[in-house]
Amino acid sequence: MIINRNFIKKSNKNTIEVTRMENTGVYDYRVVIEDEFWNNFKSGNTTLSFWFAPKEPLEKDRNFVVHYSDAPYYQFGTIHYPAGTNEPKFYKFTLVTKNIPETYKTLSWFIRFKEYDLGKTFYLTQSKLEVSNGNSFYIPSKTDLEPSKQAIYLAGGGVFQEVYPL
Repeated sequence: MIINRNFIKKSNKNTIEVTRMENTGVYDYRVVIEDEFWNNFKSGNTTLSFWFAPKEPLEKDRNFVVHYSDAPYYQFGTIHYPAGTNEPKFYKFTLVTKNIPETYKTLSWFIRFKEYDLGKTFYLTQSKLEVSNGNSFYIPSKTDLEPSKQAIYLAGGGVFQEVYPL
């Protein structure tokens, strides 16, 4: 199986603490994309995958939109998270890139939280942004690795098995 490169910085685990709202009554949690992604993003569709969960069970079912962070804010999709649980759920979105201009570039993608999420904590783990028509196994981004392991990663060595056994 081909394992595609992950272009998300700090992809292993993010703790999202919704402690403030912007003037518009929303909070956009942004996840940084490696610059090199934009050199390849038109060579296939873009697939974003991750595990997501609240720290405490939610009182009501919730929908969270997921977008690229610059206008025209291309939307990956919507996370539907059910009430009454805090079990991590896996989400995968594939965005067709053929209608996105070659010049499009953004620093990040985001999950949008609303006022009723204020004071809540969420976890985003094993996030992966790849150029493909479907997701492959999670691997960390090269920027998540120690500098000594980045050289092995770039050379196509066995760092994947060393860091995350498949």
